[in-house]
Amino acid sequence: MKNKFLKLWSALFGSKKNKPKRRYVKDVKTGDYIQIEWHRMKNGIGYIKCLNNDPETKKIFLEVRWGNYKEAGIEERQKLILDYKSIELMNFHLLNQVVNKPESTEDDSDIATLQKKMNEALDKEEYEKADELQKKINNLLKK
Repeated sequence: MKNKFLKLWSALFGSKKNKPKRRYVKDVKTGDYIQIEWHRMKNGIGYIKCLNNDPETKKIFLEVRWGNYKEAGIEERQKLILDYKSIELMNFHLLNQVVNKPESTEDDSDIATLQKKMNEALDKEEYEKADELQKKINNLLKK
């Protein structure tokens, strides 16, 4: 009877070894790109860069690079400081899961991956490459 209960318990809740690890805001390192919810971003979710993170004060310093800044008439970069309990980070663990896959398997059907590549191209001032990546992102958003 005890073995049946343990098997049922294991089947219902599984072992912790098989569950994906949860990523927390406190674990974000300077230079990491994360996804957040923000009303100012198209579709409400954006991919942004961490400039600094202070787990002691529970605040994170982020930089947004707008792909359409010229059309919108805004600054290309915007910096913001968010509290760990801010509404923009409320679903951080859902948007930023720990994924154990090699970087070489990234594909061009993932908007977050394309956004990261576009931001890297902009950092390197490779504007033609960034424009191509922005077009791919726009095509994916239309689907």
